[in-house]
Amino acid sequence: MRHFTSLLFALALPWVALAQVAEPPGRVGRVSWTQGEVALFNDPERDWEKAYINSPLTSENSLWTEAAARAEVRIGSTALRLEEYTQLDIRRLDDEQLVAHVVRGALAVRIRHFEQGERYVVSTPFARFHLLGNGRYRIDTDEVTEASRLTVFAGTAQLETSGRRIGVREGEAVFVQSDSGQFDFQRAEPSPFDDWSLGRDERVQDRETSQYVSPRMTGYEDLERFGAWSQEPDYGAVWYPSNVGVDYVPYRNGNWVYARPWGWTWVDQAPWGYAPFHYGRWAYINHRWGWCPGGYVARPVWAPALVGWVGTPGWSVSVGSAHAPVVGWYPLSPRDRYRPWYNSNPRYIDRVNNHGRPNDRERPGWRPREDDRTTRDRGTTIVLREGFVNQRPVSSSQVAVSGEIAAAQPVTSGATVLPSRREAMVRKPLHVGPAPTAAPGPVGGEAAVRPEGSRAARSPVPRSPTPPASTSITEVPAALSPTRPTTNAPNYRAPVAGTPSSPEPQARPQTKPLRAAPTPPQPGSAWPAPVQGAPAATPAPSARSRQVPQQQQPAAIQERPAPAPAPAQAPQVIEKPVARSSTPRPAPVEKPDAPDKPDKPDKPDTPAPVPVQKPMRVQQR
Repeated sequence: MRHFTSLLFALALPWVALAQVAEPPGRVGRVSWTQGEVALFNDPERDWEKAYINSPLTSENSLWTEAAARAEVRIGSTALRLEEYTQLDIRRLDDEQLVAHVVRGALAVRIRHFEQGERYVVSTPFARFHLLGNGRYRIDTDEVTEASRLTVFAGTAQLETSGRRIGVREGEAVFVQSDSGQFDFQRAEPSPFDDWSLGRDERVQDRETSQYVSPRMTGYEDLERFGAWSQEPDYGAVWYPSNVGVDYVPYRNGNWVYARPWGWTWVDQAPWGYAPFHYGRWAYINHRWGWCPGGYVARPVWAPALVGWVGTPGWSVSVGSAHAPVVGWYPLSPRDRYRPWYNSNPRYIDRVNNHGRPNDRERPGWRPREDDRTTRDRGTTIVLREGFVNQRPVSSSQVAVSGEIAAAQPVTSGATVLPSRREAMVRKPLHVGPAPTAAPGPVGGEAAVRPEGSRAARSPVPRSPTPPASTSITEVPAALSPTRPTTNAPNYRAPVAGTPSSPEPQARPQTKPLRAAPTPPQPGSAWPAPVQGAPAATPAPSARSRQVPQQQQPAAIQERPAPAPAPAQAPQVIEKPVARSSTPRPAPVEKPDAPDKPDKPDKPDTPAPVPVQKPMRVQQR
């Protein structure tokens, strides 16, 4: 009996170890809209890169906007919008919480479907705010005055300080200044940035789509604008994209990127190309492709791409007079089971395959279908391995092979045929011309999202791997008192580019490098370069000499005066001022030069929230 028990224990050990494998995140964000120059940081071994529409965002990723740039991130039905000169770090994102950090600039948050038990926390170097329900919020932070502000246009929120939470009601703003240990309540005043954000909210059309998919499905809001729903006998609700050619095939209009923690991830070029490629399945129905979300799932699980892989290790085909290694895949049908090519556990695999497949076996007259064979025969795509590794658009590296050759290849696990992470890290640069300084207009919606066959230039700044930094949330400031700040509210204007503190990096020939490090402020300037963490010093490019035209400074938000003396009471009780007064509008000032792009984001080295000037780094724990 003892030997039998030992045998059972030995057999159970591999399953216990497998169950302990970290589960990949089930909720992932998306870059849904950009205007101007927007950069994305998602890997400690790579520099800032151009952010494209449909790029995924998860924990330890960062987004940065340059002058006159704005960006929008969607996480389910929640929208995060960045004003110019803003750096946003996504410190933690999973099914239950979003923990974000605004290093500098302004962030608008719109929460539309707040669920009980969820947690939304947005911190700055000087404060931490909890967003407690559906609503519209804005968070601003200024390094010069070491001040932050939370504005609540709709909803309710709290300021956290020294273990206490001070409520902020709808129509109020709370101004926090770290060095003086004070905070003050003001009246919520919308800005042009808030008007733009509200206009983006009004574009959402989801009346019909919300009947078939959950609002927690990132990218669902674009389906109604770019396609139509239909009920199909064998599949239930099916979404058909509009304005696609008769030769359209899923997973061909885009490219593969290497994203942690999944590895190879599909990024589609279509403005609607997020939800249909990370949830559900595709089917070839009546001579066209349709997306099948399956039954309604309240919390759908995100996947990097719902595809199957074909071929064998070392598979190559004839290209001209030589043989070249290739990679092939096809869209999974509603009856195919998804097999991850990255670390996962059985629970995750079951969740990602729980896409509500219709139980059509109970329907009268049902007969088996060979959807998997149909999607393979009509949807297999084969590209040169070199183009796959270098993350080129499929259209620039696709190889035309006969159906017989493709059909002869076995369906296999992605882990056996996909390029390794090392291959992805040493890929060749694809673009050696000048890096673009601004997009040719808004990207997203009806506009094209990426020039065909091109990617942004890589920064030539040398890199050296460093240990992952802590992702713990910045400690909140010391106890604050509800009195009027000793200085005016921050201007939230553009920063001044300073003189570089280290030699300019050597540039690639005929290449205008991306700005990869901030510069210190000039003496007496009103704004510094973007605040970063404290990694090793990185060479910074020289300051820009272009002068920005003078512009009017926005009106300061009206503040409440200091409260009248009140009787002594317990220290935990806080009374808000009751009277309001106007704050004089400051005189117009000259808008300083634009800052350089920050270096790799990092987390603060110490728990105290102190302003620093070195670039931050966001890394995997």
